[in-house]
Amino acid sequence: MNRKLLLILLSLIILVTTMVVGCKKETPQVIGEINGEEITLEQYNQHYKILKNYYAQQFPIDEKNTDMVNEIKDQSFNELVNQKLVMQQAKKLKIEIAAEQVDKDMENMQAGYEKQAKGGWQKYLQENGFTEQFLRDEWTSQRILLAVQDHVTSDIEVSKQEIENYYNENRESFKQEAGIQISHILVETESEALDIIDRIKAGDDFSDLARKYSTCNSSQQGGDLGVVNENTDFVEDFKIAALALEPGQYTSKPVKSQFGYHIIKAGNRAEAGYLSLEQARAEVESNLLASKKQQAFTGYLEKLKQEADIKDYRK
Repeated sequence: MNRKLLLILLSLIILVTTMVVGCKKETPQVIGEINGEEITLEQYNQHYKILKNYYAQQFPIDEKNTDMVNEIKDQSFNELVNQKLVMQQAKKLKIEIAAEQVDKDMENMQAGYEKQAKGGWQKYLQENGFTEQFLRDEWTSQRILLAVQDHVTSDIEVSKQEIENYYNENRESFKQEAGIQISHILVETESEALDIIDRIKAGDDFSDLARKYSTCNSSQQGGDLGVVNENTDFVEDFKIAALALEPGQYTSKPVKSQFGYHIIKAGNRAEAGYLSLEQARAEVESNLLASKKQQAFTGYLEKLKQEADIKDYRK
């Protein structure tokens, strides 16, 4: 899992830690309350640090720019409020997360940093002042948040008419250059990739294997990445290997990139033109569904905030 993704996820969750000096616990300074549940200054400062680090990945943070700093601090407080509310709802809904799932998350996270550099995991912990238990607690909270979001938005659907309307209103966004359709399966290790190649040679379906094993978001579409050509913004080694394939061929050896190991397969060549509604349907439906669910969950949070007793002691 890359650093940016981890920062995005950690910026959504509540940071609950207690300072300990010797054998005596210090009374934490409280800067807010949500339905009687406290937000401490330590939680607030840690959340601000993580959020600031996330924004620093995108643009320079000027500590002397008080407007910028205050905006990030306000966002930190608001996110902590939202997360407290969500966790309170999770208790009411009796939503819990299996320890085995968190174990897997932690293993994947550690493997990702070790892949970048030997000792990368410990370096990451030390640079950020995190412990493994701290991250385990936070990841558990994140899993609970996602479970609540899934529960709240489980009945949301996208109609055929909505898909057609979106396609017709945004047809220019489905214009494509000539190229070749490419699918891939992304895994973490070379041995995994070699095993999958053996299964393809034995006759297993590429799309089914992608859905089951690929760590890329494209797995939901059987690994389909759409039409690829020289102008496609992909990692160069991946693009060179993909464009060297003829229709129906797949790479007989794994292709390594910064993301892991790829098995790449070429489909039909495509002429320049517009994707048909049927070709674009899966992408449109996925995007519309994600947008509708996000809007619904945002509305859900706003309702919780309106009904909550929120106190901000910062001012």
